[in-house]
Amino acid sequence: MRKWTESQEKAVIKAAKKNPDNLRLAFRALAKQINRTPDAIVTRYYDKLQNQ
Repeated sequence: MRKWTESQEKAVIKAAKKNPDNLRLAFRALAKQINRTPDAIVTRYYDKLQNQ
């Protein structure tokens, strides 16, 4: 399992704030940019980043 970088986490938070009504769509688009799967992004967001 790869470690998450700070820039990747910031990108996830930014994508969530930009499109809060459709997180799956936002994370699917982001996945290609940060080289992570959409499911990995969803898991990271809900486990660690949601309250930031």
